[in-house]
Amino acid sequence: MRAYRFHLDNGKPRRKLSCPECGRPKCFTPYVDELGLVDFPPYVGICDHKNKCGYHYSPKDYFEDHPDPKAIYRGTATVRVSVPKAKPSFTDWEVLEKSMGGYERNPLFRFLSSRFGEMETEKAFREYCVGTSRHWGGSTVFWQVDCQGMVRGGKVMLYDPATGRRVKDANGNGRITWAHSLMGRKDYVLEQCYFGEHLLSAYPEKKVMIVESEKTALIASLRLPEYLWMACGGLTQLKPRKSVAMRDVVLVPDLGGEEKWGQYLKAFQKVCESARISKALRAFATEEDRAEGLDIADLLLRMG
Repeated sequence: MRAYRFHLDNGKPRRKLSCPECGRPKCFTPYVDELGLVDFPPYVGICDHKNKCGYHYSPKDYFEDHPDPKAIYRGTATVRVSVPKAKPSFTDWEVLEKSMGGYERNPLFRFLSSRFGEMETEKAFREYCVGTSRHWGGSTVFWQVDCQGMVRGGKVMLYDPATGRRVKDANGNGRITWAHSLMGRKDYVLEQCYFGEHLLSAYPEKKVMIVESEKTALIASLRLPEYLWMACGGLTQLKPRKSVAMRDVVLVPDLGGEEKWGQYLKAFQKVCESARISKALRAFATEEDRAEGLDIADLLLRMG
């Protein structure tokens, strides 16, 4: 028997479906139950295009979104299931602190310094716990620190110092990995939190603005410091978390992402009643901006 009861379907011949997010054919791998007791809906799986699409809806997500998983039906039979929750792993603070430097070789730091100055950029990097990795000759580490001060993980990404955009290979895939992977921690249980979540206690009165990408949160914090900017990590990564339950929260998706986040809003409001989706970005954007799927950071940088 496999180590995990619920796993991606790797049977032969390999079963590949159309992705429910990006619509590409034969790029979506569904999850299956090793015991054959649970038939997951066809949207429970992962897209091969991790960077262009990023869709990943796991069995854990499915059970969380269906609060009564005690009654899951397969045909006419009701199957009672129990899914043990693995304890999340953490990274030592010493690892995070050692990365908080070397900014002169950090491409994203160099780009933002050219727009906001080195002093302000370094202040933002240190406040948001953004480090530098030797991987790929110097890349950015976006550390995720929860509201209890525990380091959940570090997303490592490579940027172009001239444009501030992510570096991609010939296939259009971005350079992205995780700190625990680079450290060889194969047993690491990554349970993410918001990027910037640790700042909630530092700014108890600020309105919370949640965006998709970590870079967007950084740029917005430099341009609009009257708000507390946090990031969920991607279009399909928005999840309601108890850390923002009592805060005034505004969701700011990239252009083109409003419909998807609108689908998440009802679930989000069960945790945070105040949550709402901002319409300001679409109001100021041009048709070309909408076609390109720009985010609020793109528009703020355009302002000079």
